[in-house]
Amino acid sequence: MLIEGPADLMTGVDELFLAHQLPVAIYSYCQYQDGAAPGRGAWTPFAEFSPEWQALQAARRIQAQTYFIDLPCWAQSEEEDDSPDTQEESQTLLLRATRMDNSDNLWDHLFEDESQQTALPSALAHYFAQLRGDFPGDALNRQREAFMARWIAWAVQQNNGDVLVVCGGWHAPALAKMWRECPQDINKPELPLAGRCRYRLLSHTLQ
Repeated sequence: MLIEGPADLMTGVDELFLAHQLPVAIYSYCQYQDGAAPGRGAWTPFAEFSPEWQALQAARRIQAQTYFIDLPCWAQSEEEDDSPDTQEESQTLLLRATRMDNSDNLWDHLFEDESQQTALPSALAHYFAQLRGDFPGDALNRQREAFMARWIAWAVQQNNGDVLVVCGGWHAPALAKMWRECPQDINKPELPLAGRCRYRLLSHTLQ
């Protein structure tokens, strides 16, 4: 089970299975090599309805190996990006084609009809394929997706059974292509500066 979540959280993932009352959040922080320079940190929240939380619980029930595979914020470069906002353009075309006035109404129209739940996986795949198209993404998404694709390629090469990837729909079309373009003998992805990271799980309702 590969989950779109900061890969540095794996160090403290077992704490998520304690007797929590949701919501909870993990704060991860990385201090750079120059101790005088400020580090970078981020919150990762989990609620009962979070796909990441549900994936973690399902993986634990079936004893599946689980990894967070996204690039943490502190490992992302601050590269300038002038890529066009293709997502907004594609969304506008979909709104025009369906005569919907906003993206919330479009989502409800396409996916919230309970009578059509059996067709939901294929409908979502088609929707995000149309939304993303062949757009490579902005600089940040290219970094993140390249890292996630290496994780997928590595997991597939382990030949330990099926690999399930839980990720946002925007990333799915790109990742489905990118992992196949990775080298055949790929090593398990590693994070730079991982030894300088610290974690803290916070919950105001810990039982």
